[in-house]
Amino acid sequence: MERRNFILSGLGGMAVIPLETSHYKSILKWDNFFREEFPLCGINPQNTRLILKPIMTNLIHSDVWEGPCRNNVVTVEEETQRVKDSFNSWKNNLNNQKSRFDPGHVILMEPSLVIFKEDFTIYPDQFEKIEPDALKADAFLISPEGASITTFKIAEKYNKPIISDW
Repeated sequence: MERRNFILSGLGGMAVIPLETSHYKSILKWDNFFREEFPLCGINPQNTRLILKPIMTNLIHSDVWEGPCRNNVVTVEEETQRVKDSFNSWKNNLNNQKSRFDPGHVILMEPSLVIFKEDFTIYPDQFEKIEPDALKADAFLISPEGASITTFKIAEKYNKPIISDW
């Protein structure tokens, strides 16, 4: 959703109201107001779309060890491969379920994978991967694998709503 343009179109409409004199009455008809060529208005509010950034967060342990949430011990390499496979499966699933998101109302950006360790901290290199899209997105579609605490950290950093995709 191009929020700034949408807001500017509303402000443009407020600026037009004082101009409603006999000279401007012909262009101020409702039918003319949202035409592309109309100079004082931005975009038609009916043409705004929600921009979603899909993100999967996942945990890769720093070493081979067993714990309360990990009863099947695997090597770091094997766990890394499982995380990549899980992400690719989720990404393909999103692409195959595009009917889930009406393209007239939603723009689905390229999915990203954010990895964290046992300390549940998202390090700067992971934020750098999503930063350009995160700034453009209206909301995040997050699949919180490993732990959902990272979902809150992403929402907190970018101050944007989260849609959980479980």
